[in-house]
Amino acid sequence: MVEGEGIYLTVNFYNTEHLKKIYAKGQYSFVVDPADDLYVFIFDNTEGSSESSVRFALKEIWTRPMAIGSPPLFILGLIGFFSFLAGSVTLVITRITRQLIH
Repeated sequence: MVEGEGIYLTVNFYNTEHLKKIYAKGQYSFVVDPADDLYVFIFDNTEGSSESSVRFALKEIWTRPMAIGSPPLFILGLIGFFSFLAGSVTLVITRITRQLIH
């Protein structure tokens, strides 16, 4: 949200070709799709004659929560891996113990 005179916005890095030197006044929203983890947001009001106030909110929306590479799937994969690992170790220890007893 820009209050006062408008301001120019530029966003740099992945998939932001359409966000260069955009004049924003009042409410302005944009979507970066697909998005990455690192961006630089530049606000410039040097071309105007009055001050501007900018309130900036970044919202992340998961459109595919169970997609490959998503955090919930990664966590489930880790839990499954460690469960399999613990089960395998338990099986090996049980067999070794049985062989030592007999």
